[in-house]
Amino acid sequence: MIWPFKPRFQKQIARIEINGAIAGATRKRVLEALKTVEERRFPALLLRIDSPGGTVGDSQEIYEALKKLQRKTKIVASFGNISASGGVYIGMGAEHIVANPGTITGSIGVIL
Repeated sequence: MIWPFKPRFQKQIARIEINGAIAGATRKRVLEALKTVEERRFPALLLRIDSPGGTVGDSQEIYEALKKLQRKTKIVASFGNISASGGVYIGMGAEHIVANPGTITGSIGVIL
């Protein structure tokens, strides 16, 4: 049902999804999206992460970009079915993290 008197909101929330392994292509796409969020001055960002992890360097660059953006935009990370390793690392760049009780998460401190 469509409500005829639904108010139109001036501010919108940005949403970025990170799915699958984190690598160079993921980093490039996410950094471009974060730049757009900053340029368009979104008041908040929902970062949806469903990833088993990936490369440390790429995850770290995304994390650093999130920490920089956090000065201007509220960021909430939402973990999907799995958020491990680099997925957790990226999520730590958010102000808040939410996850279901069944979300598989952890393994951020693995050293090879």
